[in-house]
Amino acid sequence: MLQLLLHLAGDYLLQSEHMSAKKRSSSAWAGFHAVTYSLSFWLLQPSWAAWGVICGSHLLIDRFGLARYVVWAKNIVLGLWPKWLCDRFSIKRAANDQDRAIQIDDWQRECRRLSWSNCKITGYPSEVQPWLAGMLIIVADNAIHLLVNWSSLKWL
Repeated sequence: MLQLLLHLAGDYLLQSEHMSAKKRSSSAWAGFHAVTYSLSFWLLQPSWAAWGVICGSHLLIDRFGLARYVVWAKNIVLGLWPKWLCDRFSIKRAANDQDRAIQIDDWQRECRRLSWSNCKITGYPSEVQPWLAGMLIIVADNAIHLLVNWSSLKWL
């Protein structure tokens, strides 16, 4: 529970508006935010290695927006692959060539919808309402930070 509270304090209470605005475009600001964020974790008496991973991963995740890549990959795996498997069998069983063509067009449309060029801002397709995509990427980002922090504190 303390780890969660330290994460929330570091990422929301100790992050200025200026840090938030600059961390995606400036490694210096991302680093400043990562160190500020990570300082409170010394309350848990981590090893230097664990603290380094918490700080370094926070810098990388925030500076390069890595959560959007994780979300996009998740959408590909959970969106396209099951659809591909199901469609592959139904296309083979399609009654005629027109049915096959319709199913292949649907598959190609879904591939375009989930292409990186259509998802690069948040990891979600551009058709997803901006407020929803924004909230979902914040949740994914927090989940990634918490998983890395917990793993570092447990195993390093």
